[in-house]
Amino acid sequence: MADVKQIFGEAYQAYKETIKEVAMIGTTLEEFYKSKGQKFSCEILLRQFDCILQYSLLEYALLDGDATGEEVAFIKEMTDYADLVSFINSKYTTDVSWEAIAGAGYDTVKSWVDRNKKFIDVIAAEFENAFALVDASVTNVDILDKVIKQIARIVACLFAIDGDNSENCKGYNYIKQVIGNIQRKMSR
Repeated sequence: MADVKQIFGEAYQAYKETIKEVAMIGTTLEEFYKSKGQKFSCEILLRQFDCILQYSLLEYALLDGDATGEEVAFIKEMTDYADLVSFINSKYTTDVSWEAIAGAGYDTVKSWVDRNKKFIDVIAAEFENAFALVDASVTNVDILDKVIKQIARIVACLFAIDGDNSENCKGYNYIKQVIGNIQRKMSR
């Protein structure tokens, strides 16, 4: 059995490193918009990232056919700025909980994830645009590359929770789509 507390600690450290990079993007945008007499909040970018990350981790948890209670707790506790379930509940006036997700079967959780994809798409598009704008203009460091490496660490830790690191767990995932979109936008 995996030491869940240790694994979570490793993942959370990777999350904190990722948040530093996302915050750098947000701070750069705040300064840019302030110079133009407009407002932008770094906190919004951090909340968007948290929702995208939790959504993606939930998708990953489902790849092996279930989202165990430990995996769901890991996903719930991973973020500091937003909670995907609370955010969706406030948007659609629903009353879903992480505990309900942990106790639900694969089909129910997969259905919930699929139903909320369009909402996450809107958040992701805004995040991708902001991230690509700044990362493309910063030439001395590849921020996206740093973020990709940290997300890979987080995902590896999630897989270690239930010990499933099979080929089933290496397929499509939402966060890969978001990263691909950022890369395409940066190359324009």
